[in-house]
Amino acid sequence: MTTTQTSTILGVRPMQSGEAPAVARVLATALADDPFIRWIAGTDHDRATVWMLAGLRMAERHGLVLVDESLDGAALLMPPGSLPLPARENLVLAPALVRAVGVRRVPGVLRALAALDRAHPETPHWTGLVLGVHPRAQGRGLGRRIIAAALAAVGDDAAYLEVCEGGPAELYARFGFEAHARVSPGHGAPVMATMWREGSGGARAGPPPTTRARCGGRPRGPPPMPAAPCAPCAGGARTPRSCTPSCRRRAAWRRPGGWRGRAAPAGRSGPAPGPPRLGA
Repeated sequence: MTTTQTSTILGVRPMQSGEAPAVARVLATALADDPFIRWIAGTDHDRATVWMLAGLRMAERHGLVLVDESLDGAALLMPPGSLPLPARENLVLAPALVRAVGVRRVPGVLRALAALDRAHPETPHWTGLVLGVHPRAQGRGLGRRIIAAALAAVGDDAAYLEVCEGGPAELYARFGFEAHARVSPGHGAPVMATMWREGSGGARAGPPPTTRARCGGRPRGPPPMPAAPCAPCAGGARTPRSCTPSCRRRAAWRRPGGWRGRAAPAGRSGPAPGPPRLGA
């Protein structure tokens, strides 16, 4: 996976320091009529901007934000293993959530967002959180260029996204995304259609099952066997800055004990495990 290819796609590049407030305002305007943003912030542009800025800050810390040179469009991506957010990150985002939705709505909004998190596939994947183009720049192919840059950044990894039911699913289908599931988060949130794009390094074809069963909230079993890890991760090296969480999980799968301390399922076992390593 690499993000260097994004700079070669017609002016689409990673967001720079200090650009987040302007990009947040553009996204709030671009998605003013989106049913999900209407559910979050109503018709209040300032509240929608607060929500977008919180997402941009989160993606700056843990993922990737792509913009065009004029800041008329942007996309937010989160890498494999980054969602759902840890409790500490949720605390950081709490003030923005309260400002965007109001104190009384916070419990319901959190439950709806948790329902969306549970719908994510178990297979490691990138998540597209937001894509928006300002009305003044629509109809010029900017959205398609940003999607192409995002997929270039994702590289061989799988990708997942959510659109409001009846939304631009046809646009994403042109880029290889397939319908995956229909999620009703409840608490007034719109029904969401999830979409999946298989990575070229994946071990299985077609959309994977969702992470959890509908009844009881427990996983349906071990996830499919991921692709082979890179050499440093397979060798037990600690490479937090030079590799992805999904690659380190692939290496952990192949260590003694397999998935969550159990033997890997029949037909999914990797190469014969070597001796245990410190820090594995």
